[in-house]
Amino acid sequence: MTEWKSGPLLGGISTEELQKEIDKRKEEERKGSLPKPLQVLDTKPLQIICQKYIEDLSKNGYARDDADHYIFETAMETVFGKDVWKFVNSII
Repeated sequence: MTEWKSGPLLGGISTEELQKEIDKRKEEERKGSLPKPLQVLDTKPLQIICQKYIEDLSKNGYARDDADHYIFETAMETVFGKDVWKFVNSII
């Protein structure tokens, strides 16, 4: 958020009021761009990665250290589609 110093009124509106309105509109735009869950979910990739995790635990007594990361990524893509990362990366 850009902070502006108070200045002369523009059309009877202070700089602070203008900045609040700009911030409000940006927040509304961001909320409108939130990813929506897909209508039809293809859970096969998630099933495969979760099954692999269970098999690794059973066979080795442990799973890869980064398994939770890959499961999370697959779950997010299953629910929201691969474009979800454009939104995530725009925020972080």
